[in-house]
Amino acid sequence: MKATKHSYISKAGADHISAICEAFIKEEVMVK
Repeated sequence: MKATKHSYISKAGADHISAICEAFIKEEVMVK
């Protein structure tokens, strides 16, 4: 994913996106 066009969004939502990714990974691990 390229964030060059949405650098301000990346800075504002980096933590939020990372949290979602971690939650998704945890769910995948829990399901499996």
